[in-house]
Amino acid sequence: MDCRKPLSLIILAALLLASPLVRGQSAPETEYGPVKGSLVIVGGNLRDPAIYDRFIELAGGKDAKLIVVPTAGGNKTSDGQPRLYKEEEIIAPWIKRGLTNVKMLHTHDPKIADTEEFVKDLRAAAAVWFNGGRQWNIVDSYAGTLTYTEFHKVLERGGVIGGTSAGATIQGDYLVRGAVAGPDIVMAPEPNHQKAFCFLRRTAIDQHINARSRWDDLVPVI
Repeated sequence: MDCRKPLSLIILAALLLASPLVRGQSAPETEYGPVKGSLVIVGGNLRDPAIYDRFIELAGGKDAKLIVVPTAGGNKTSDGQPRLYKEEEIIAPWIKRGLTNVKMLHTHDPKIADTEEFVKDLRAAAAVWFNGGRQWNIVDSYAGTLTYTEFHKVLERGGVIGGTSAGATIQGDYLVRGAVAGPDIVMAPEPNHQKAFCFLRRTAIDQHINARSRWDDLVPVI
């Protein structure tokens, strides 16, 4: 997937309960969105059950295979140890919504993310959901790996990718607020935290615009 064209569109996915949906098109080329599949981009603080319902519908229903990625929540603890997530806690909100085939996907180590064993469940997934947190954690774990490739393949086979807050920003092209030093830095100084996963090409996706009065923050990006 070619993401090298100039950035020409800014998406403000950031109302308190923002829920813009970008659908893939059947045309062989699209200007911004995926050729196939769908994206659900939520600005943050997701509460509206209709958004969840629409995501599940796009996935193919409650028996569809869903992969939940909590990685934005952090790769390391305050003392530098790998952060551990309990799968039953991560998938619990989706189980409560009636989904029957949900798995967690997480690693702090890109070498693990680049293995066949790690992506085996992802290869059968109809949907991927990125939880919120700090988007650079997602980049550190998966950029340039087999997992990154398989995320894109979910869309290529007509699936859906969604996410809220950091899980929204990671779907764009330029990675807004990717600086490790803090989320108030809109344009990261470190080059490896300037690129998102390019599900929605030629865009930058910010979050929490209304809730955190961020309306002027994208001026440098533009």
